[in-house]
Amino acid sequence: MSFSVAKQSAIGLARPVLKYSIPSAPVAIARSFATEAPAKKIKKFQIYRWNPEHPAEKPKLQTYEVDLKTCGPM
Repeated sequence: MSFSVAKQSAIGLARPVLKYSIPSAPVAIARSFATEAPAKKIKKFQIYRWNPEHPAEKPKLQTYEVDLKTCGPM
């Protein structure tokens, strides 16, 4: 005797649904990122320094590194 799929599911002969759950991908990804250190976003600024009161000193570039993740808005 052959039943249609609708009749099989109505009388309980259809395939059983999986009863276990697999952790969703976003949760697994969130767990992996929570354990890693936050990436630094470094911006380098070069300032040209020259002092007209001391003409014997040569002009120079001074470099500053700022982590944009830890500083406030500029």
